[in-house]
Amino acid sequence: MMRRITNILLGAGAICLGLVMAAPVSAEQGASAPYEMMRALEVLQDQIAAGNAIAQVGDVKMIARMATRFASVDPAVWKDKRNARALVLYLFGGGNASALEGTIAKEQLADGYGALFEGAMAYGLGNDGTARSILMPIDARNLPSGLGGHLALVQATLVANQDKPKALQLLDLARLLEPGTLVEEAALRKEMFLIGATGDLDKFGLLARRYMHGFPKSIYAENFKQLQIKTAMEVAKAGDAVGNSRLDTLLNGMEPHERRSIYLLVAQNALFDGRTGTARSAAAAAIKLSTKPDDDEARANVYFGAATVATEDYDQGVQALKSADPSRLPARDAAIRASALEVADLIRSRASLLDASDPADLTGDPGRIEKTLNDAAKSLAASEDLLHRSVK
Repeated sequence: MMRRITNILLGAGAICLGLVMAAPVSAEQGASAPYEMMRALEVLQDQIAAGNAIAQVGDVKMIARMATRFASVDPAVWKDKRNARALVLYLFGGGNASALEGTIAKEQLADGYGALFEGAMAYGLGNDGTARSILMPIDARNLPSGLGGHLALVQATLVANQDKPKALQLLDLARLLEPGTLVEEAALRKEMFLIGATGDLDKFGLLARRYMHGFPKSIYAENFKQLQIKTAMEVAKAGDAVGNSRLDTLLNGMEPHERRSIYLLVAQNALFDGRTGTARSAAAAAIKLSTKPDDDEARANVYFGAATVATEDYDQGVQALKSADPSRLPARDAAIRASALEVADLIRSRASLLDASDPADLTGDPGRIEKTLNDAAKSLAASEDLLHRSVK
């Protein structure tokens, strides 16, 4: 049965956490069966997925106490399937395999758990080859409730470097078998990492939306956000219409303020890398997502203007730069705005010279227009280069 993260569960978890933090080891060893300890650990782990940072401290302490308990318990307890299941889950979930090495034999476990224990021990000890040979033939769908999802997650980890499509299938299975738990949370992050910038961005977006809906307060949410940003940066490096379209696909479905933040990062990064087309596209998207004048809207206008003044849309670029309130800008972006406006003045002065010339000269030497724009673009690039080096 799915362990739903509810207020009742969180309340129970807080009680469990208090007991874990306060109870002496000796008292715990005398009172708790392995499966009871595993239940308490699962509650703590669900709280981690719900964003309880204190639960992570309890998780570490509980794992250490369980290792002590499991290593010294009467071997007969492992004939109880509940305890055998708890032992395998403990190892799959990052338990201390080294502390248990040599203290438990697979023959001591209940029927059906010997191979799982042997494979889980190999996995916990870092013997991936042995773990693969033992665990990969096992179908996670045939395991008892609560165990299959953990196995699928471990299997995906074991084959991720050798067979990415297989790993993605296993991560999908892990999510389906353990919805709403830390298993699903971890599977989502691993799956998005494997898809990356070169994979199925529609699925990446779907997984991202599921993560934000199911685990917005997870203590690992910041890792998820950094993965989104990293993937967006990689997609945007294409620097063409296809890359811009893929970026839009990647961010589709996210909250508007989150999309705008990522578009701003992409625009800023592209501007410094000289990918003005990408900078302009990302900045324009950020402007569209702005509902009122604020600091981010001002930044978006600066990036759009700086990427646009040396193009045929000169007037649009200047308007964007002038609309950005300097008082809303950090020092770096204020300097970008000033440099871009200097370039705009250079373009305007060159254009004025052309306007003062005989129209016949203008049609007879169209290269002068191109030279003006090229000079302006070089000036902007030089200004950005100096600025970029100055803020490092």
